[in-house]
Amino acid sequence: CDFEKFNIPKGNQEEPYFLYCGSIRYKEVFNFIIESYKSLNVDEHTKLYMIVSGGSKKETAQLEDEINKSFTTQPIKLYTNIPYEKLVYLYTNAIALLIPLRPTIQDTSRFPHKIGEYLASGNPVVTTAVGEIMNYFEDGKTALVADNYDVASFAQKMRYVIDNPEKSVEIGLNGKELGLREF
Repeated sequence: CDFEKFNIPKGNQEEPYFLYCGSIRYKEVFNFIIESYKSLNVDEHTKLYMIVSGGSKKETAQLEDEINKSFTTQPIKLYTNIPYEKLVYLYTNAIALLIPLRPTIQDTSRFPHKIGEYLASGNPVVTTAVGEIMNYFEDGKTALVADNYDVASFAQKMRYVIDNPEKSVEIGLNGKELGLREF
């Protein structure tokens, strides 16, 4: 990962948000993220942004409307087909970046390039203890690693970011240092 591309000033964010980036085809993971967010029972002040690939802008807008029907406000925002500069901006301004890996053969045997980009942002990564994750990351030091791929465990790590913003910033910076060394 080219970490230099992520050395941009942070914007003035009016609202804190978690960020997930992935394909709409991974519907199970997409739904897992939404359920984890819902279980936080936040007052919808902290948002969830999702960058989804594999769908048209119209399909993405329809999906966003459908998802937000279960909330008082519209705390979930979907993006698709955005320029790379916007992607980097969203990464660097998130309070945490989400990448739950499932205990499947596919997820156990891969190490997504996106993790390097997430680390380059200097923000904490929330993931699961699947595959190579535990060979690189230490929970609470270089990332927030849920023991299991389940909503309660993953949401607990998301909640940690909300409840411990200073410590989360430290974890994100430690993760960036790890990424510079390893990726």
